[in-house]
Amino acid sequence: MKKFGVKPRVFLYNRIMDGVSEVGVFVKWEEWMKMLQLLERMRRGTWDGCLRVWEEMKRDRVGADVMAYATLVTGLCKGGRVEKGYELFREMKVKGFLIDRAIYGVLIEGFVADRKVGAACDLLKDLMDSGL
Repeated sequence: MKKFGVKPRVFLYNRIMDGVSEVGVFVKWEEWMKMLQLLERMRRGTWDGCLRVWEEMKRDRVGADVMAYATLVTGLCKGGRVEKGYELFREMKVKGFLIDRAIYGVLIEGFVADRKVGAACDLLKDLMDSGL
């Protein structure tokens, strides 16, 4: 873990092992390290670093689950990067992930805070049309 700039923590190891055991699939060690690196940067709130790791994961074809997307979207919006959060939200929709109200709410709040009320209203309409 240290090789990838991630401080070893029991919580991170447990999170990975739980995920692996649930789906019964073992992934490459490097993929685990990318996910750990992303989680650690999210915890610190270093969003530029998170986005670099995220792009590396995409380049290396490391799959991210809905939880990883939701966490990153939330952090980006709360960190003032709502446009990037919305971009990831659109990726989630394209991939067919189930998007809950909480993700919509974070994006709507982010757009309002960024004084983009029209975009917030569009998302609210999208939420209402989705039936959530």
